Amino acid sequence: MTTLEAAKHYLDRGFSIIPLRPRDKRPLIPWKEYQDRRATQEEMAEWFTAGENNIGIVTGRISGLVVVDFDTAEATDLARAQNFPLTPFVKTGRGCHGYCLYRDGIRNFQKRDDLPGIDLRGDGGYVAAPPSTHENGTVYEWHKGYSLDDFPLAEVPEWLLATKPEHKATFAELAFKQVDKGCRNDSLTRLAGKVISQGSSMEEAISSCLNWNSANCNPPLDSQEVTKTVKSIFTAHTRNAAERAATIESYVWPPPSPLPEGLPPVRQLDPAMIPAPLRGWLMDIANRMQIPPDFSTAAAVVALGSIIGRGCGIHPKRHDDWLVVPNLWGGVIGRPSLMKTPAITEAQKHLVRLETEAREEHQNACRGQEIETEIIKITRAAICEEIKRAVKNGETDKIEQARVRLADIDNKEPATRRRYQTQDGTTEKLGELLNQNPRGLLINRDELIGWFNSLDKAGREGDRAFYLEAWNGTRGYTYDRIGRGTLDIEALCASIFGAITPGPLSDYVYQASRGGNGDDGLMQRFQVMVWPDVPNEWHNVDRFPDTTEKNRAGKIFKALAGYIPGAVKEDGADIPALRFSPAGQDIFDGWRDELETRLRSDHGLPPSMESHLAKYRSLMPSLALIFHLVEVVDGATPPGAVTDRAATMAVVWCQYLESHAARVYGGATMPGMEAAREIVKHINRGDIKDGCRTWELWRPQWSRLTTPEDVRAGLEVLTEYDWLIVEKSTTGTRGGRPSEIIRLNPKIIPYP
Repeated sequence: MTTLEAAKHYLDRGFSIIPLRPRDKRPLIPWKEYQDRRATQEEMAEWFTAGENNIGIVTGRISGLVVVDFDTAEATDLARAQNFPLTPFVKTGRGCHGYCLYRDGIRNFQKRDDLPGIDLRGDGGYVAAPPSTHENGTVYEWHKGYSLDDFPLAEVPEWLLATKPEHKATFAELAFKQVDKGCRNDSLTRLAGKVISQGSSMEEAISSCLNWNSANCNPPLDSQEVTKTVKSIFTAHTRNAAERAATIESYVWPPPSPLPEGLPPVRQLDPAMIPAPLRGWLMDIANRMQIPPDFSTAAAVVALGSIIGRGCGIHPKRHDDWLVVPNLWGGVIGRPSLMKTPAITEAQKHLVRLETEAREEHQNACRGQEIETEIIKITRAAICEEIKRAVKNGETDKIEQARVRLADIDNKEPATRRRYQTQDGTTEKLGELLNQNPRGLLINRDELIGWFNSLDKAGREGDRAFYLEAWNGTRGYTYDRIGRGTLDIEALCASIFGAITPGPLSDYVYQASRGGNGDDGLMQRFQVMVWPDVPNEWHNVDRFPDTTEKNRAGKIFKALAGYIPGAVKEDGADIPALRFSPAGQDIFDGWRDELETRLRSDHGLPPSMESHLAKYRSLMPSLALIFHLVEVVDGATPPGAVTDRAATMAVVWCQYLESHAARVYGGATMPGMEAAREIVKHINRGDIKDGCRTWELWRPQWSRLTTPEDVRAGLEVLTEYDWLIVEKSTTGTRGGRPSEIIRLNPKIIPYP
């Protein structure tokens, strides 16, 4: 069931539905109105057609639903002991949700001393629903046999609705009790409240809680998390405006910590890094479009690698049989306005032309085969008649002769179409195409994030494994499916290329780096991923394309789609290959020695970046082979061993691509960091002043601050970095919700 189908299913059951952010529990939109009305079909389609957003069910009166959240093993044990009724249950990221019938007046509660690890969602609340994905990669799903179709909603047990007991844990009970994982945050919240209510200052409360955390928690919470929690509770305990002003004034503010730098710098693509036969064509594209040459060059390199595919590999070592096939994965990263797709389209026009020519050849072959098929049908019928007469007359020799002629007819293969690329298809269909095109295929995706997210969905684990294997290019693969039988793919070789915007990519890489679904090396296989700086200047260039250079490149594409000159199969190998020349081998060996030494040293790289660089072992020889063959078919270099010039260019490319990979992984900041940077920008401009309300930050619809959730995430980051404190004001005589006031650190010094 797709996300949209699941959301509509919930809507049909009378639940109010809202979209949540991908792999997150925060609402994607302001959602207060959906506590009073249900979404329209048009809104549902807009939110969930792409399949990226999580599903939220609004609890309370609007949905007739109350959800009990069991967050810990202790909470689950308590539910069993209290004979929690049979009702629909959902597996969550940390525990489970029990769905119950709504009763008038049931609102949310959290962290009751007498119900450790149990939260309640009623009026004013919402929950993430299947098939949403938790930030840790867990997919919300119904417990087997406990779905909405298996049990009706049960009544909320009375023991959950009972008033809180008069006895509360004493300070001593909280301060000296050992706390295990699953109860640490609850205990911290209660302890901080006790300390602050006894008159401790903010600094004293933070110090006490940090000491308690290190001595009593197993394992301890992150110190920054403890500090942020205590600050939040301290501001909530301030009783009135006069007290708040005095507290803020007396608080000894530490200097605000600078936020992490923005995007790491990257190397520019020097035109000299482009093989000479392609340089004029690719630079002409970049100049006419006024875009970085990285976009079209990366697309062309991956396209050429896909055309070569298993038609020619390279043995990177001098004597070893280790084989690398040059099928590469890559993509271009940039804002939506940077003409990424037009640049890719221009760079792949020669590939598209090959696809068109192959389609026309196949159509012509099929027309000729129709006549041949009729002739075969008539011939087969005639041979069968001869066999009947021979059997009747006992003429054994004629039977054998007819059998041989019949076998020759049956062995004639139908015409198959040469394929070079595909945009979208199931892995089963891709396997059939690869059996017909053993050199490999290029998978073109206009938006890579959709492809990434599709592999994270429940039930697509087999597809993910398929693509992980397809990156190697040297292996086979076997499908075994009930009802579909067995499909043997002798040559599993796929290249991938597409475009992606920075925001979705950073979110995906951030989750993968934290051990989410993407933490299996899939991201690291995108070796030719480029994220260039945006040019500051623009010139209107209106001229005809350089036809000479364009046609020159077209001939290279066509030549590499055929026989690869100089490639040989060694010792009965399936894939023809080349080796480095002696000078080229020395360059590779020296580069490999530096890489392996670096990977085995105390390099200080994050694990995701280390894993990425480890895959450069195949990237460098792949690039060297592509650059060498481009010059060979252009006539600039004789067929044979891969030259030192191609090897040197490949080393420079690895250095260039490493800087872009550092930007990809370095740009995967914690959620809210970009919003925090935007808030700082407006603080420096004077747009945000001390004492303003939080709603004043999202109402102007500044970039990255368009929803209350964006603002809240950014403020949480800035609180952690001591830029500000968010406090809640008390309600006035007219009642209403308390407002949130921003208190700026007086030590802020504006910086660019």
